[in-house]
Amino acid sequence: RHGYPSAQFVPHSVGWTLIGAALLMVGGFGFNAGSAIAVGKDFLPVAGPVAVLAFATTAIAGSAAAGAWALAECVRFGKPTALGLASGMVAGLVAITPCAGHVSPLSAIIIGILGGLVCFAAVQMKSVIGYDDVPFARYSSPALSTISQDTAKAGRLMVSKLLDASGQGASRSERVPTDLIIRESCGG
Repeated sequence: RHGYPSAQFVPHSVGWTLIGAALLMVGGFGFNAGSAIAVGKDFLPVAGPVAVLAFATTAIAGSAAAGAWALAECVRFGKPTALGLASGMVAGLVAITPCAGHVSPLSAIIIGILGGLVCFAAVQMKSVIGYDDVPFARYSSPALSTISQDTAKAGRLMVSKLLDASGQGASRSERVPTDLIIRESCGG
């Protein structure tokens, strides 16, 4: 990137970043608590105590991580930021997801705090070691681009086989030209 690492790169709109983080929090509730819902004897969904615990620990860990990240920013930079709050909350969601319905609320606080602090430290280490993760996100590496294209081809092949095997697929002339769509979306 031009200007890296001397220039600071912030999101175009912090408001949109916060909206996205809020949507991730709602999605975390649905994913973690929804994964703990069982099917009852009448084949109706039943939300038991594990689902309730998963919902609660998701909220607790996300909040604890957001607070830990904000506190770490206060110590390091003198003030917290909204972007840091959102980043910490996402770190807490990632940390709690594997164990959301199986840990106590106190454990969720500890997991959230550790998740927020570890991720804050990792982001700070990027500038110390001179690591720039943006080129990898843009698939500027030929190896990553090839892997991405091969994965897309494999996905298209599996979907077409599933549609053909079920007998519900469209005829070949009616199918959407997925090669063209992926080429256009990847800039090729």
